[in-house]
Amino acid sequence: TNRVPAQIISAYGNYRTGCMGVYPSFFDIRRWKCIAGRPFGNEEMQMCAKVCCIGLTSAKELFGSVDPIGEEIRVNKNSFQVIGVLESKGVGSDGRDFDDIILFPFTSFQRLIAGNEPSGTLFAAAKAGEPLPVAKEQIRALLRQRHRLADEDEDSFRIMDRSLTAQAPPALAA
Repeated sequence: TNRVPAQIISAYGNYRTGCMGVYPSFFDIRRWKCIAGRPFGNEEMQMCAKVCCIGLTSAKELFGSVDPIGEEIRVNKNSFQVIGVLESKGVGSDGRDFDDIILFPFTSFQRLIAGNEPSGTLFAAAKAGEPLPVAKEQIRALLRQRHRLADEDEDSFRIMDRSLTAQAPPALAA
C-alpha cells in the first residue's frame, strides 16, 4: 500500500483526507467490506481503472446525505468514480479516524495520485492455521532477500504485529 494526503473535490464538497493505493487483497487482509457498492478487483487493478472506495467520514464530508455510489471525485485533476462505501472501522486508540480514508487501485493511485512517492507499507496476513511467528519469519526472510541484506546486516524495515481485535484481523506491516 501507499498513502498520501490529498485535497478531494466532489460536486458537494471539498475535503483533505488520506488516500491509499491498495491491492484488491487489502480488503480481505484487513477484513474490510463495503456496506454499499463493492470493492474494486484485479481487473480494475490491471486496467488502472479510475475508481475508488470511500470511508464513511470522507463520504459524509464530500457528499453529505447524498449517496456517493456512482458519484465522481477529483484528485490531482483526475476524476474517479466511487464504487464502494466502506464499513465503519471507527476511531483507533491513538485517536485516528479509520473511516477518514479513500482507497484506490494501487496502479491508478501510483500513476495518477502519488507519482514518484515510494510505497512504504506492506500488509500481509497469515494463512488460517499458520502460526504467526512462522509467517513473520518468512516475511522477514523475503524482505531481507529483496533488500539485499547480508547475514550480518541489520533489518532495514520494521515488522509490526497487529493483534486480533473486533475491527482488524491479524496482519503484518513492514
